[in-house]
Amino acid sequence: MGLRINQNISALTAARTLQARQKALSKSLERLSTGQQINSGADNPSGLIISENLRVQGDSLERNIQGDQRKINELRTEDAKLGEAFDQLRSVRNRALEAVNTGGTDATARAANQTSAQSSVSSVSKVLKGIDTTDEGVDSSSLSGISSDLEKIDISTPSGAQKALDTVDAAIEKLSTYRGEVGAHQSNNLEAGVQRQGVELENLRSSESAIRDTDFADTTVEFVKNRVLFQANAAVLSKANKTAKSGLQILNSVGNGPSTPGPRNLLGIA
Repeated sequence: MGLRINQNISALTAARTLQARQKALSKSLERLSTGQQINSGADNPSGLIISENLRVQGDSLERNIQGDQRKINELRTEDAKLGEAFDQLRSVRNRALEAVNTGGTDATARAANQTSAQSSVSSVSKVLKGIDTTDEGVDSSSLSGISSDLEKIDISTPSGAQKALDTVDAAIEKLSTYRGEVGAHQSNNLEAGVQRQGVELENLRSSESAIRDTDFADTTVEFVKNRVLFQANAAVLSKANKTAKSGLQILNSVGNGPSTPGPRNLLGIA
């Protein structure tokens, strides 16, 4: 390549290449520091659009999963309460059976059974009063009327105890049916939905990550490569500048010599 003084083409080319290498080096460093290969729309416009849509879909799924999980937790709490009510109903039934079997011979025992039964009925009514699973997707209206029917039982007589057995058995059947409905809804709808949406969310996040996140192995290799190229181009630019400076020094030394024509005479200029 010829030596040109006014326009140092080699230096200009080296400077342009060095600037490009510096930009690539900065981009690699940014991707390593943020963990994302898309940090602005300019990095990958189409990839940014796709990844943002995937992110929004994933956020919606997360909210749905959280909502369903909240319902599951509430249903579990309600089911535990219903289990307590069921135990109290069994206690009432046992007292009624005892009253039927002992007959009317022991007034003290009958009174004690009636008091115990009333206490259990009060506990059942308190539990059922707080049960409402409509928001969780299960109609709890089937429980209505259980408390009022139980509050009428009287096991102080054999006949009353027999009627109480029928009333308690009907309450147990309603309660068991309702608990089955709650459990089926929790298992078949909510828990299955959470699992299904969890798989879908995982796939969405994986797709978003493939587009947006940094591959640290590849990016580290790219960073090292860009750093080496940057250093090499810096050396090329330095050499180009030194070559031009050496040319000027040669011309100056020729022009300033005692017996040698100046640069203008060398070029044939008067």
